[in-house]
Amino acid sequence: QHVLEPLSGYLTLASSLSANLKLNGESFNFGPSDLDTYTVEDLVIEIAKFFPESNWSIEDKKNKPHEANLLSLDCRKAKKILNWESKLNFNQTAEWTSKWYHDYYTEGPEAAVNLTKKQINDYTND
Repeated sequence: QHVLEPLSGYLTLASSLSANLKLNGESFNFGPSDLDTYTVEDLVIEIAKFFPESNWSIEDKKNKPHEANLLSLDCRKAKKILNWESKLNFNQTAEWTSKWYHDYYTEGPEAAVNLTKKQINDYTND
């Protein structure tokens, strides 16, 4: 998930702590909705859209070590208590993350810094 999402959750929590001291010491997860679940294959396909020079492929799944079918965070507490929820959907998250890595590896760290600033502005203006 894009780094701005959990950061926005932590800032929401910090703001809420000043108004409600009972939240001190409580744990929260910040991530996508329970309804927003995708496979690694889905993610690779989406990311590949933003790396046109890539030739990624999904290997045959037979004879591979077992992996969990689903890894997820339960973010319902953040929604219920803090009224926080993810702003970016799966496609936006994959696009923003992919573009950042693409800029970093093809244009260098300065391009990634510039894109980071743009993404922060775009996120906060949304």
